[in-house]
Amino acid sequence: MGPKVQKQFLSLQQKIKVLEVREQEKLSVRQLAVRFKIGKTQVAEIIKNRENLMKKWYSNTNVDEKRSFLKSQSLKIDKLCYKWFVESRNKGIPLTGPLVQAKAKEISETLGNKNFSASTGWLNRFRTRHNIAFKTISGESASVNPENVKTFLEKLPSLIEKYPPRNIYNVDETGLFFRALPNKTLALKKERCFGGKLSKDRITILHCANMNGEKEPLLIIGKAARPRAFKNIDLNKLPVMWKFNKKAWMTVDIMTEWLRDFDRQMGAQKRQILLFLDNACSHPKEINLKNIKLCFLPPNCTSVCQPLDQGIIKNFKFNYRTLLLKHLLVNIDDANSAQDLVKIITLLDAIFYANKAWSEVTSVTIKNCFKNAFHIENPKLEEQYDPEEELPLSLLAEIYKKKVPLGITQQSFEEFFIMDQNLFVEEMQEEFVSDSILKNMDVEKSESDESDDDQESAAEIKCSINTYNEAIKSVKALRVFSLHQGDTKALKMLSNLEIHYQEAFLKRKIRQTTLDEFLS
Repeated sequence: MGPKVQKQFLSLQQKIKVLEVREQEKLSVRQLAVRFKIGKTQVAEIIKNRENLMKKWYSNTNVDEKRSFLKSQSLKIDKLCYKWFVESRNKGIPLTGPLVQAKAKEISETLGNKNFSASTGWLNRFRTRHNIAFKTISGESASVNPENVKTFLEKLPSLIEKYPPRNIYNVDETGLFFRALPNKTLALKKERCFGGKLSKDRITILHCANMNGEKEPLLIIGKAARPRAFKNIDLNKLPVMWKFNKKAWMTVDIMTEWLRDFDRQMGAQKRQILLFLDNACSHPKEINLKNIKLCFLPPNCTSVCQPLDQGIIKNFKFNYRTLLLKHLLVNIDDANSAQDLVKIITLLDAIFYANKAWSEVTSVTIKNCFKNAFHIENPKLEEQYDPEEELPLSLLAEIYKKKVPLGITQQSFEEFFIMDQNLFVEEMQEEFVSDSILKNMDVEKSESDESDDDQESAAEIKCSINTYNEAIKSVKALRVFSLHQGDTKALKMLSNLEIHYQEAFLKRKIRQTTLDEFLS
């Protein structure tokens, strides 16, 4: 009998290494025990717990974590406290060590545990277990933890190695003031838009794209089930998915529904994908998906590690606001102020502008943002693109500067494109946030939660065309105008529009003829 192997506790990273070697080299339990100088029982236990270990690995927990000696009650306190910590940090709420200790004590008392002591020693062990540095729980809300970034990038190759670029996705939400113009930028930047009047003019947009530069349709969340601008519109035929709630925020239910739909879509294509997302409280952690592996990014690192935050969403907003400014310039001579112009921008306009803006984000931009976020040197990816591709407004800006009467300054114009980068986009789980924390937030709660309509200020535009025959005649008039202008692009679009109206006219005529025959 050989010498007894002294049991040693392996870290999560070491256990994953055992599993990787077993899979790559097809070693037996005995051979693995010899290779890693551990007992055969320990190897067997690692293999048995493979699923749980991989789940921890993809959730970006502390890779140096070893055996947990926490009892069940303490484990529950630890789990709830960490959940609260992640959700608070993702909201940009500054936390300190004493605040974490106070919250842990509060949770323990809620669970009926009067003997729990959230000591300094407990705090240090909590930080070690969850890979939390002090700089991430105090100081600037937008600070990045370099240790978390370093750890994530070291793990990244093992996370993505089994997936081709087209099966590596990133999903994230952003808020958008869909009516805002440059002269309102400074006032908007001072608001966090937690509620109140500004929230009526904002929507939340979910973006999803893969490393190959392919994009999924947008999901847009507003405040009303059927806004006034959607009258007579079939919501299922919109170019985006439309969801709603009283805050126009992402919720667990909406995200869960989107994930399940996306999972079915990938299953129909017989694809297994890896989806990177942040630790927002609206992103479900416990969800069974057959074709999607969820990989949560480390807390407070998304500005560095998340591809969508590397320029994709910024590019989308540049494109959107380009369309908004073009609208302003075309109609500027007929309005007395910018507010007159902004009143005619409806949610339906915003949806079509957003869809167009998203379609204009190029695959080159997306590929390079993945490359920058993941620090990947991949010959399959495009070479560095020209930064000017993200700035399609140079000529437009020159025209825009001439419109002095609207009182738009150069500063407000430049800040126009980043005014809504700090908007809340997810439901606020207030049971996890104490009053003392809310006091530290520069946020004003809404006095009333109006949700029956989006309260669009735009008056309904009267329709001067009442039949398809009249619509076809109008299109023909536009074709004559475009022909005289030599605008071949417009002629092509108008030709398609005329065909569409002709088909709609014939369908309606056939239905009416059939009905008349039935009644006669």
